[in-house]
Amino acid sequence: MLMEIKDISDELDILKIVLNEQKKTMKDMDRVTKKLTKERPTNAITKDENLSLENNRVLESHLYRIEKMKKMTEKSYMGVSASLTPKISGVGF
Repeated sequence: MLMEIKDISDELDILKIVLNEQKKTMKDMDRVTKKLTKERPTNAITKDENLSLENNRVLESHLYRIEKMKKMTEKSYMGVSASLTPKISGVGF
C-alpha cells in the first residue's frame, strides 16, 4: 500500500510539472499576442479581457487541486507508515 501511495504522489508531481510548464507557455503566448495586437491598427484590436491567456482559472484550479491531493497522499503515507510500525511501548528491557 505504501508503494501505491508513493506512486500516486509521484504522478501528482509529474502532473504539477506539466501544468506549470503550460502556465509558463501561456504567459509567453499572452505576451506575444499583446505585442502583436499593439502593432495592429486600433480598429482591428478587440478589447475582450476574457481572451487573456495570462490568468487561466482552469489551470490554476487544477494546480490547486493537485496540491490538495499531494497533501492527502503525504498524510496517508504517514498514517499507513505509523500503523505498520511495531508498538514497543510498555516493553521493559
